[in-house]
Amino acid sequence: MARYAVEGGALGRLLEGQDRSAYRELWSEYASIAPPATRRLLVEFDLFEPLDDTTGYVSRAAGGGVVLAIGVGDTNPIDRVDTMVHESMHVISLAASQIDQGVPEVRCPLYFERDYGCPRAGSILDGWERRFWLGPLLEEWRKRTREGQIDRFYREHQTLFVREYAATSPDEDIAETFAAWVLDRPRLSSAVRAKEGYLQTRPELIEFKAYSRSHGPSEVFKA
Repeated sequence: MARYAVEGGALGRLLEGQDRSAYRELWSEYASIAPPATRRLLVEFDLFEPLDDTTGYVSRAAGGGVVLAIGVGDTNPIDRVDTMVHESMHVISLAASQIDQGVPEVRCPLYFERDYGCPRAGSILDGWERRFWLGPLLEEWRKRTREGQIDRFYREHQTLFVREYAATSPDEDIAETFAAWVLDRPRLSSAVRAKEGYLQTRPELIEFKAYSRSHGPSEVFKA
């Protein structure tokens, strides 16, 4: 529907499609949620018409940098902001400073981000996976993934996840947990609270939550 350049954390020129006020308003909403440090990781902001349950996604631009795409048409502000926060975790955790593209999958001890690479030592995903996934859980997840039984994996470990989609992969787990934490959803289990405790050890994530809650839509971030 439209592609915009992002330059220095601000919406730039139209690259493709139609320039509509509604699209710029979506960017303004995103800019009220994501602090400048997160927005500066982006090189492109895309709008698309959802054809399935996909309401947003993140990809790597050909020349480096991160592309954020948001589906148009979601009129529920809470759901829309949930998507934006969720995808922001992918923006942060899949940036070039966080992922090593030079490590082959066979040498990556953690979950290999197939379109990106292996989490760097000390990165957000490195800490997340070593604390909450590495070992028998990751091996069982790999087995269930090969068998097409992620739903069974979730049922057997439901208390570990904030909701079902989080069991899809380690990177979706942290994105779902991050969204629940930023939006202050009720904690479901001690395991989820422990995961939120990890998020609170990362200064960039603390900054994101504080910025969102002070600048984001009032109907979502109620005082």
